Amino acid sequence: LSFLHGIDPQDASQKPFNRHLSEAISIMSRSKRGRRLLKTLEDNDIQLGGLGPGQAFGYYMAYDRTLFTQTRDLSETLRVISHEGRHAEQTIAGFSTVTEYHEPGTELPYDTRSYLRLNRVVEADADATAMAVLWEVSRADDKYDSYWTDLYKDEHFGPMAKRFMAAALDTGYDPLDDRAIRAGMQAVFETWPKVGEPLRSEGYDDQLMAWLESQAIKWDEPVQAHGTFEATDVAKITAIGEGQAYWTANGDPLTAQALDRFEERFGERFAAMDDQLVPAGKAKSLAIDAGAVRAWQASRRAPAASPAAPGF
Repeated sequence: LSFLHGIDPQDASQKPFNRHLSEAISIMSRSKRGRRLLKTLEDNDIQLGGLGPGQAFGYYMAYDRTLFTQTRDLSETLRVISHEGRHAEQTIAGFSTVTEYHEPGTELPYDTRSYLRLNRVVEADADATAMAVLWEVSRADDKYDSYWTDLYKDEHFGPMAKRFMAAALDTGYDPLDDRAIRAGMQAVFETWPKVGEPLRSEGYDDQLMAWLESQAIKWDEPVQAHGTFEATDVAKITAIGEGQAYWTANGDPLTAQALDRFEERFGERFAAMDDQLVPAGKAKSLAIDAGAVRAWQASRRAPAASPAAPGF
């Protein structure tokens, strides 16, 4: 980041994506939460990289300490850096859906259902954080107002942005007061499971389930989960960097139920996975046959693109 801070966005001798990223982090620094995310990236030596047309939208790779973002549009770049930067904060706090880097036969933190639940939470939280950054930037200077209003055109971000704004303004506090912004973030978190057609949440479910299955068929013996991630644990994530949790399960049982909506979709695939990623408290066999998971992988419709990793 220090390198990008030193680049003049108007310097034509610099690479275009470096000039774009330099301008993006300069604008992002107008946001309180944006500055916090950038400091997290800098303090943990996480490198920023640009992606071109035809490449992925954006992703964070914890093991490589890299964050990549599209560089087509400044507001989009801000949203991606904020979203993926939040994943960096989550990972640093100990919450991640990466499962491939472990020794065969050793424990993983969670069982399959817990990973799916956690994945919904980290993605909703990352979107809520990105919304907060764009809100703060748009309110800091009228020339960035379109960074917010352009969200209304998107079938996913539009409903979340409208709910954020209504909730923040309904508090009666200054729009940049932390209490107003946390109310907006709560509204985004509550809206997230219901946006998109097909549902944004189910797209993430499908990617993560495919990812877990692709890892499980490589294991020569069962892997034992040693814990669970429940709705009551969500506040540990929504409190990161905020001083207090902006969403808790106790305050919103309906959204807490929505965190488990994948249950009705994956039925028998859970049975296959539970023999390989064994839930805490369940005895594991000495050997496994990955055939059941392979059968489910073969029978399900393949996703349009294989994710580099879920939750990124």
